[in-house]
Amino acid sequence: MKNLITKNTLILTLIFGIVSTLSFCTRHDNVIDQTTPEPITTPTPSTSVLTSVKTSTSPTFIEQLQAGTWDGSDAAWSSAPKLTVTAVVPDATMLSSNNFLGFLGNSVPVTMRSMYDANNVYFLAEWNATPNVQSAYWYYDPTTKAWAQEVTKMTVDANGVKIRDGFTQDKFAMIFNVDNSCYAYNSQGCYGVCHLDVPNSTGVLQSYMRTNGPTEKLDLWWADMIMSSKYNQMSDGYEDYALGVLYADGRHTDNQLTTTPLAFSNKSTKKIKIMYSNTGTSKDTIALLPLYAYPTLKAVANGNAMFLSDTVTGGLAVKVTGIDTSGVLYLADGSTITPNVDYQRNGPGVGQYCIPGSFFAPFQGSRADITCNVKNTGTGWKLMMKRKLNTGETLKQDANFSSLDDQPFGIGLFFNHANNQHAIVSGLTLKFQK
Repeated sequence: MKNLITKNTLILTLIFGIVSTLSFCTRHDNVIDQTTPEPITTPTPSTSVLTSVKTSTSPTFIEQLQAGTWDGSDAAWSSAPKLTVTAVVPDATMLSSNNFLGFLGNSVPVTMRSMYDANNVYFLAEWNATPNVQSAYWYYDPTTKAWAQEVTKMTVDANGVKIRDGFTQDKFAMIFNVDNSCYAYNSQGCYGVCHLDVPNSTGVLQSYMRTNGPTEKLDLWWADMIMSSKYNQMSDGYEDYALGVLYADGRHTDNQLTTTPLAFSNKSTKKIKIMYSNTGTSKDTIALLPLYAYPTLKAVANGNAMFLSDTVTGGLAVKVTGIDTSGVLYLADGSTITPNVDYQRNGPGVGQYCIPGSFFAPFQGSRADITCNVKNTGTGWKLMMKRKLNTGETLKQDANFSSLDDQPFGIGLFFNHANNQHAIVSGLTLKFQK
């Protein structure tokens, strides 16, 4: 009898151990429980290790704010081993706040390489997905006889079937764990810091990115393809605990030397004159209009976005000062824009002179720690990145690579007209070859 009890006890112990182990299993493309797990130590599969090789011949960059376009050549990378992973838009259909409808299951293979030298670490990312470099254009709607702005998010019906693409730019992100301070990130990747269906201050369910404790920080690298192509910069940011506020976003940019906004909407929020051509009178009113426009002879001067330098005196963009009842825009230089078909929607697209909906300006201070070069291949992107092994900052906003220790990281891609509907790869490791 005693032996039978011992045997049954052993069997129950084994069953409990198996169930406990399975409760920690996760998948890269599923949203998981956001409760804080116990730290897990598991072997890293070779398919998730990016090896950074030491080099004496560093890749050549077009430096920040310098003129020129990278030709995409990568001969300097020939000795760097490739890691190919597939970024997938996660299944968030169970969420009340799901805004991935229309994008679920979208995936794209991404190939990455890395090198380092005595001072810097370098990355090269490549992927094939039809490039999108658009901002929410202003167009004239002849039916409503008003100017309107395209939205950045795809419009879908209740079943997730696309009605109209969003007008946005492709993006690429990398996340590193600062001093391994966020252990949920090491074991769960992005899922460990994405807090889902949290009621905001008005009770609406939303999702927020933030870490799980006051000492936890992640280093966030971000490339917007329009801006990064223009200035050869990525945005250097970080993610923190957001002071423990449940409905706060923990994402921030690194210290910026200027208070001038670096990306903002080209939208007027002030009163503007409406001209009545039949009477020669006008009145001031608030109208939904672009803040700046390109005069007809300078139309599409910068293609898909405006830049802050365009708005200075003598710049390419001119302030909109009025509109008449037929939709004609009046500009500060005395010129006008007549909203013909070139300023209207053209099927799924827009006319060639439709007005860009966003401004960009170069980064400064520690937000400009990352240099990048971008190549639009016509079928996808090549993105080459450079940052100091140790930026020397003291606020724990940057990952410090100088120890050459292994670094957990993940990537995110925004493609196929995605705005916030990112595809992700978690659970990657950067391993420095010594």
